[in-house]
Amino acid sequence: MIHKAIDLRDVFGHRYKLGKDPAYFAEYGNRSRVHDPWYLVIRCRYGEIFPWGGDRLAASTFSNGSVAMRLRRLACCEIQQDGDDGVTVSFHVEACNAVAKIIRPRKAKKPTANELQALDRGRRKFGQTPVGESKIPKRHRVRIPGST
Repeated sequence: MIHKAIDLRDVFGHRYKLGKDPAYFAEYGNRSRVHDPWYLVIRCRYGEIFPWGGDRLAASTFSNGSVAMRLRRLACCEIQQDGDDGVTVSFHVEACNAVAKIIRPRKAKKPTANELQALDRGRRKFGQTPVGESKIPKRHRVRIPGST
């Protein structure tokens, strides 16, 4: 029986920095744009969080130190692999906040209003169209029914 993976991009993509597992490139190639939720990982300071199957996620640490010890002690975590180089635990998606406090996911970057204005100024300076504006004359633009 094959379980569906939790799509980390939909659930956590707005909060945490996501990456692809190295196996993704072996499976699909270096230039692939295939979206496969099984190969997404949340990059963390002390390891990674990734789909485990069904409504469960897993966290794997980079070393077997205090972070691994704290994960082992969490009641919501079930130890899947315990080695000399770290630990892998699985947990329900609702317990992600408790695990995240320990393993410390990297935050997704969002540009501030000042940064967006600076980008627009830079684009104008070099003769590029600012974000949100179109180079196509209004009379040639395609109108999509139902949009404004």
